Amino acid sequence: MIQINIDQLQMGIDRLSVWADTWQLTLAVDKTMHLSVGLCKWSPKAVYYLNGSSLRTVDEVRDLGS
Repeated sequence: MIQINIDQLQMGIDRLSVWADTWQLTLAVDKTMHLSVGLCKWSPKAVYYLNGSSLRTVDEVRDLGS
């Protein structure tokens, strides 16, 4: 079941990339990160890709607000 979720998330990222290309929008790959959220201490070691570049995996993200 976890593999399906990994594959589904990658498909969503790929679809977002195609949508952005269609509308001539640039996605900032260097500002895009992978963050796992949940109560379980075990998580799969997934690597996600955006435009051929692997997304950085982080343990925390700072939200500066608007």
